[in-house]
Amino acid sequence: MRTQVLLALGVVGGLSLVFPPAASAWPGPLAAGRFGPAKDTIAVAGSWPWPGQPAAGGISPRETTPELVGVLESDAPVEQKAIACRKLGEFGTPEAVPALASLLGHEVLAAYARSALERIPDPSAAAALRSALDTTQGDLLVGVITSLGTLRDEKAVGALAELTGRDDTTVSGAALRALGRVATADAVRIVKGALASGGEDAAAAGLLAARQQRALGHTDVALDLYDAVRSADVPEASRLGATRGAIVTRNSVSFLMDQLSSDDDAVRDVALLTIREMPSDALADALNTRLASAAPDLRVQLITALADCHNRASFPVVRSQLDSDDQAIRIAALGVVGAVGSGSPLVDTLLDLVRDRRSPEERQTAIDLLTRMEGGDGVDRVILDRLAHAETVDYRVDVIRVLGNRRAAIAVGDLLEQARDKDARVRVAALRAMRRGVGPDEVEALIALIEAEPDEAVRMAAVPSLVSACGGDGSSGELVLAELKRATDTSERDLWIRVLTAVGYPNALPAVLEGLEVEDRSVVASTIAHLSRWPDPTPIDALFALMESSADAEVRRRACSASIQLATTAALGRQRPDDVLAGWFGRAGAGVETVQQKRQLISGLARVHTLESLRLLEPYLGDPEVKTEALYALLSIGSPLVKAGQPEAVGKALPEDSTIEDQELRWRVDLLRKQVDAAGSRP
Repeated sequence: MRTQVLLALGVVGGLSLVFPPAASAWPGPLAAGRFGPAKDTIAVAGSWPWPGQPAAGGISPRETTPELVGVLESDAPVEQKAIACRKLGEFGTPEAVPALASLLGHEVLAAYARSALERIPDPSAAAALRSALDTTQGDLLVGVITSLGTLRDEKAVGALAELTGRDDTTVSGAALRALGRVATADAVRIVKGALASGGEDAAAAGLLAARQQRALGHTDVALDLYDAVRSADVPEASRLGATRGAIVTRNSVSFLMDQLSSDDDAVRDVALLTIREMPSDALADALNTRLASAAPDLRVQLITALADCHNRASFPVVRSQLDSDDQAIRIAALGVVGAVGSGSPLVDTLLDLVRDRRSPEERQTAIDLLTRMEGGDGVDRVILDRLAHAETVDYRVDVIRVLGNRRAAIAVGDLLEQARDKDARVRVAALRAMRRGVGPDEVEALIALIEAEPDEAVRMAAVPSLVSACGGDGSSGELVLAELKRATDTSERDLWIRVLTAVGYPNALPAVLEGLEVEDRSVVASTIAHLSRWPDPTPIDALFALMESSADAEVRRRACSASIQLATTAALGRQRPDDVLAGWFGRAGAGVETVQQKRQLISGLARVHTLESLRLLEPYLGDPEVKTEALYALLSIGSPLVKAGQPEAVGKALPEDSTIEDQELRWRVDLLRKQVDAAGSRP
């Protein structure tokens, strides 16, 4: 039975041991597959040096080796001997070989001994492994064979050749693979002979030998081996691996193209995947030619392959596939056209696709490619020229979208012209597209557009662009304020107020506040909404006054919510001191009526970490409608207050755990309670 001895030791001999690491974490042949099926293994990790580092305390390998050999020759526990083997593999010397060789028949320590022998750079290590071929059996023999293959020990070829005739297929297969790694002329001859009978081990040996021969520059031998594997009765994975190796080693365009013409789909797939490893102008020409006559399913794959291997002639070839009646081919070509094309031809091609609207997917993909396309003003000018000649509304709207997505600064003038178009869809698209490129120079033009626009939806679409154009420019804000003062229509006033609020133009606030004093309830409601979005809390006193004095309950409710929103915005931006913010939340709290307002107030209080905000929060900790929100706010306020030296106040506010249903929330409250208790116990 295979077992794994898992040891959990303390500090032994100065080595901190942790068990068991993954086999792949071991250096050398202890990694998976390097020494064949192990019997019992000890997983150990110590604090000794890794390869290339000096031994602990500056001890040299020659000074350390005798001590470690002594451990191997003693009655020390098996785990200590495993550690000694590993250290000898890291900095051992030829003097360690006899002791390590004596362990090659040990059921547990053989793997550790082989690992060390593989890493000792002396001929005696390989000789010890060769000798063990006559003294080991089963899995231990397989491990020795694998180690000799890892060392590419040429002197072992004869013995390994004899082992390939064993009835035990595990042993014979390991010997074949080892011969594949050694890959001398004799080893290659034996491997090729085995390939005549087929099988997985022979195929693996053939691939290993071919790879080694190719690395040595013996391409003829490597190709002979790859072709032998391809024609042998071997598993498909091995045959495909040999096909890939043959393609790369030959580096032949004609051979690659032959594989692309194979009736075997798997071989074709391997050939397609190999293209990216050997790109060349000649291969690109061959792919361009082959694409024209390929069957539809192969055509999709060839188009994709051109992304990895193309030349200047590839663009028109791929471009022609965009007109295919097969949507799969068109989609594949669209995915590649950006890689094989550039400049005006590519821009025109993509704009044609947008115009033709073959499918929503193709149209959107073309728009996305145009949006991301590099080229700056040069590309933008090509797009603008197409916009000037666009015949349909749909096409014009899409081209305008592209310009907006590209943030084309040179397009602002053209977009302003499009914003005067007779079609409302074009006007809206143009106004939205220009919002990232406009500046103070366009403010007057945008104001004029809004004044002349009869469609309310189009006028509202102009607001973001006008806000962007104004920016922080005071003179621009004054122009909009002048329009507000002249406006007589309610909807027109509302539009100008939207702009001034978004800009936060301070000189406009008195004119905006006038909306709170009119009799029209809808105007008052709209004004309150605008003031709630003011960038700083300046309007809050006017909102408080309205909340506390209005006879209209709905107006009071709106004013209360708006004041809480302004106070919260100020808290987030640290626009006022904490005591002022707490005072605002306390004043707003007097007008709170609905559950939504309670939640809004609690959210604001959570951002002000003072005793006053805690006091204002306490009533909500017992309110079943908002208890959960209040507890989270308490957590936000409580921890900073404890750190500030106020644990008693926080402790009094904490509810009993039994009243909290949510398990995570209960846990977090308990942590805060422990924090309070710890702070209270300090002298």
